[in-house]
Amino acid sequence: MNYANTISATELRNNLADVLDRAAEADEEVMVISHSKPKAVLLGVEYFQKMQEFIEDALDARLGQKALDEGVFVKFDPDKYAKKRWGATL
Repeated sequence: MNYANTISATELRNNLADVLDRAAEADEEVMVISHSKPKAVLLGVEYFQKMQEFIEDALDARLGQKALDEGVFVKFDPDKYAKKRWGATL
């Protein structure tokens, strides 16, 4: 995977506040490199939440397809789904 935003661990240490601001504002990852090797990835909270939602949606779709393939049908309850997903009913 190619990362456009990379930063050395030294630069991160010396400019932590600026780098955190950059990661928070960017809609992409910031790769932290130490001794020429990737060590960590910084993500803004909004971007992280988008990634989590994408993964959850992909897993839901996969489970739904598996159920269809197996002939299993489950009654969909939108209020239960909304409460689980967003903590409130529709």
